[in-house]
Amino acid sequence: MLESEQNAESLEIIETAITVISLDTVSPQDLSEQAKLVMMGDGTNRWYDKSMTIVVFPNGKAGATVEHSYMDATIFSRAWEYVLSHEQYKNGQVPAEQCAWWRKLAPPKQLQWNLNGFTPALEGAKTHIQKTIQDIDLVVVGSDYGKGWIKQQRVSPDSFLQMALQLAYYRLHEETPKTYESATTRMFALGRTETIRSVSDHSVKWVKSMDRDDVSPEDKVSLLKKAIQYQTDYKVAAVNGRGVDRHLLGLYLAAQDMGHPLPQFFNTKAWMMTDKLSTSQAPAKFTQEWKLQTCTVGYGFGPSHMEGYSVSYMVIGEDLVNFHICTRKHCTATMSEKMGAAIKQAMTDMKALMEGK
Repeated sequence: MLESEQNAESLEIIETAITVISLDTVSPQDLSEQAKLVMMGDGTNRWYDKSMTIVVFPNGKAGATVEHSYMDATIFSRAWEYVLSHEQYKNGQVPAEQCAWWRKLAPPKQLQWNLNGFTPALEGAKTHIQKTIQDIDLVVVGSDYGKGWIKQQRVSPDSFLQMALQLAYYRLHEETPKTYESATTRMFALGRTETIRSVSDHSVKWVKSMDRDDVSPEDKVSLLKKAIQYQTDYKVAAVNGRGVDRHLLGLYLAAQDMGHPLPQFFNTKAWMMTDKLSTSQAPAKFTQEWKLQTCTVGYGFGPSHMEGYSVSYMVIGEDLVNFHICTRKHCTATMSEKMGAAIKQAMTDMKALMEGK
């Protein structure tokens, strides 16, 4: 394709641009629809190789996709929070104020492409991405309470929410999933992420006890607090560079690259299992300029396992958590709407348990 001078020139313009802006023609009617449209569009109006694509809808809603190899969520979230905190409107219009550092942009022009001989490949790619889009089941579910109440219980909100996810999954599938939660290591030079392993003996005992009448409420609370404390301690260790997943992955890849036989550990079930529950808390409220009225309301990512869930959640102020739940429709064992309902029920039951009701 790049043998065409015209194609090479058009691609260079895209690759050297700061960002891509997609002016969509469909207006989402709710958060679930908006999340899916931002992430995938119609398959032809997203440039996923770009570090950032800003999506604007006719009804004024907006969002963005971010290419993960370039940066983690913390970087883009901070930039997006700045934009939302500083945008200004006057009578429904953006005020035309001049700033010394503004620069005039050239008028937009349509990029030209020579697609001779590429029609079959392009049609095949379009069909593939549209089938992928149709297979995605995505919902956004809001909680009935937020971190304000959780903090009153003197426990970590993130750890509490992770236990809600464990309980919801167990009630739906009667098993404990291998679970991934991302932790940032940005306090280190060139630091990116580490893995928090939320599942523990404590969490397994607790989820199995929740619906049993022969376990007292006091014992259930004790098991829950032990599970929460374990996840909290693991998170602190991971953030401070004492996690194990990245280190083990480095050893695994080094052995492969150097032609060394893999240690037996890398053939164990624990290593070979995939993460059926992939989770992440969205960073928010980086500065004092954050406002509840203008803050972002969520973020998410596609399922990392064909038969699993991706669940990202954003803590919004003191009284709301939005869960972004994504699965594959072709997998009959998983359904995003059922998982959302199970998460809300888990949080309701956990609150009642902690309050002694």
